[in-house]
Amino acid sequence: MELSNVVSATVSSFIDYALFIVTIMIIWYVVKFFMAAPPTKEEKAAALQSQREAWGGMISEAGKKSKASRDERELKEYQKGLKNRASAVIDNLNDAFEAAADAIHALDRKNPTDAIKDVDKFEMLLKRAWRNLRPLQSYAKDVDKAKIETIRAEVDALHVVIINQVKGKIPRKVEGNWDSVVGPIRTELVKQRQSNGAIFKELRAL
Repeated sequence: MELSNVVSATVSSFIDYALFIVTIMIIWYVVKFFMAAPPTKEEKAAALQSQREAWGGMISEAGKKSKASRDERELKEYQKGLKNRASAVIDNLNDAFEAAADAIHALDRKNPTDAIKDVDKFEMLLKRAWRNLRPLQSYAKDVDKAKIETIRAEVDALHVVIINQVKGKIPRKVEGNWDSVVGPIRTELVKQRQSNGAIFKELRAL
């Protein structure tokens, strides 16, 4: 019985001590709550400004990411449109390159009929390429527009040379002076075919 009384007294003392400590802590927090000075106007303004800056930074960063994503999407769409519009001109110049080669081979075979036909085709394809460059130039922007303007001028110059120095100059019959007559024409065809190839590469590089 004595041991039980001792244990009971010890437990009771521990509980009383714990309640005392808890009471002291509650009183301390209540006093601290009422004694703490409220924030000043300056402190409130500073806190509000800090919050605004944090939100502003988040919004600005989100705006930058959105703009970068939009710019990237627009650039891809523009480049796709540029290539689509350039494809017709590329096909024209590629076919013109082959037509010029056919004309040269026809001259070498002394076949004026085929040579005249292939020169006409060469000239027609250059003219078509020049026309198809117009909508491409209208669509292009900045540096691309300047490049295409230069290419269009080169195609026009090439077309003029073929008109003035090749087309209509090939004899319709093979005679003894064939080589001396068609020699300069063949040389010009080779030269202008190379120019056509160079223009083709310029356009493909866009």
